[in-house]
Amino acid sequence: MTDMEHFQLIVPATIMDARIATDTISNLCARFNEEDLAMFSTALMEILVNVVKHSYRLAEKAHMTVRVVLGKESIKLIVEDVGCGMTTEQFDLAPNEVNFDPTSTLNLPEGGMGLAIVKSVMDGVQYEQIDGVNRLTAVRRWSS
Repeated sequence: MTDMEHFQLIVPATIMDARIATDTISNLCARFNEEDLAMFSTALMEILVNVVKHSYRLAEKAHMTVRVVLGKESIKLIVEDVGCGMTTEQFDLAPNEVNFDPTSTLNLPEGGMGLAIVKSVMDGVQYEQIDGVNRLTAVRRWSS
């Protein structure tokens, strides 16, 4: 592999296509051990499903752009859409970790945990809106 490899996917904004894109990108991540790959895939799926459900509100014929930069030390994801997005304040207020007992099905949160999952799994997450484009950038370092 060269120093960096770049990939771009234009993904229809549907749950099924979010799953296909997640699987496609996860297949590029041979450097992750099984546990890290599962966490990364979960975070990626959460990012894409959030675009489908919240930014586009399940609108038909919408799409999102996913750019991937594979480096020697990390993977970088840049997900862009032109839906309604969220405010930077909403992004900042989302927790940076998941605070619930996953073994207790009675206490699982009903919603709003997707961004917390992303922030807790990825090593860095940023969100910005520029000229009508919502951009979420997330980086995950390879485990040693």
